[in-house]
Amino acid sequence: MYDSILEYIVNADLFYRLWMVGEMQHPTPSSIKDYQTKNSNPIAQPRGEWFPALVDQIDDAPAGIRVGGYNHQLDAAMRFHSGNKLPTVSAGKMEIFWGDDNLLDKPTPVRTTGPAHIILLGLKMWHHQDTLNRRRGDAIICEQATFQWNTQENSKGAFREYGPFRVVIRNFRAAYFMGDATDASYEHMGVSWSTNSGARLGEEKVSKILKKNSLDVNYLRTDSVFVRPSDEFIFWDEAGR
Repeated sequence: MYDSILEYIVNADLFYRLWMVGEMQHPTPSSIKDYQTKNSNPIAQPRGEWFPALVDQIDDAPAGIRVGGYNHQLDAAMRFHSGNKLPTVSAGKMEIFWGDDNLLDKPTPVRTTGPAHIILLGLKMWHHQDTLNRRRGDAIICEQATFQWNTQENSKGAFREYGPFRVVIRNFRAAYFMGDATDASYEHMGVSWSTNSGARLGEEKVSKILKKNSLDVNYLRTDSVFVRPSDEFIFWDEAGR
């Protein structure tokens, strides 16, 4: 599992490759003829369809990936590579799920640690022979990334014991030169909290609790957003009053 949620965006090409190779080995009827053309229909590939050697390259690999509006460019060695200005990987919508084998039938999967459901919108990536690289402009563009946690079955699909159940990043950009990051930024971050019963916590109440008790949080962390372990107990004690 990654330490920062931004790492899921930066490494989106690894997840896309899992899906891509799975789709090559077990193509769905709607994509047999237009595999490398833009396709707006979302296509799901469960983990059981993926190439084992690729799965082993990712720690805590997800249970399934669904992609719509996709396109990619490969060289003869099956590397993400292009000699033109078009992105080597693009997806109108890319969803990554963790959970059991029936995850595609569930609105929100369950995962005890880390995001259970990630949605990337407007994803574009540029590579040189599988290495992130772009001479002019950003090598990674993601219009919106939504990370959702669900740490228990009876939470109505929206509860995280150690932070907000949803974090949304808008307009993420990262520049790379031959695999080395030279710049990264995003325009906006939004968070949503809820109790274990599914009741939402308003932004004003959350801010009041954090300020009153001088609680430090880092919303980019995939595990606990609380800097000090005791802060988590203080927060939920205050939220329950």
